[in-house]
Amino acid sequence: MPMKFNNEQMLANLHEDADFAEWYVEDFMKKNLQNYYFAVSDEGKREMVINGRNYARRFGFNNPEWQFHFVTLMWKVAANFWQFPGFKEVAEDQKTPEEERIDQFYNLPKDLAVEAIMNPDERYWYPEIIEELRANYPHELRFKD
Repeated sequence: MPMKFNNEQMLANLHEDADFAEWYVEDFMKKNLQNYYFAVSDEGKREMVINGRNYARRFGFNNPEWQFHFVTLMWKVAANFWQFPGFKEVAEDQKTPEEERIDQFYNLPKDLAVEAIMNPDERYWYPEIIEELRANYPHELRFKD
């Protein structure tokens, strides 16, 4: 009889950032985000995934499964997708359970996603850049967190 695992058991080893990044990059990104997988250095991909995971935590996404979706939205929509109308309201609503908010992100009207896709700010992959810009050049950032 084959063993069966639930999601919690399957994701149990993804609590450490390095493990999460390794799994995301090599198991998911390599197959599903190949354009980024081959365009970004190995170290860069992992750093970006960990930084994305930290953003997810800021918005109350603490389960690795929902962090995975949040990071994927950063790659597929915009590194700063949560700053755009529709996405912003969902991201900031920490009273709603994580899973429901992820579903809400995916169910937003397409025109809201198009706006984010057409106006990304890739600097958000690196929070230290954003902090420096915010401190020294506040006019450089289109959005405020």
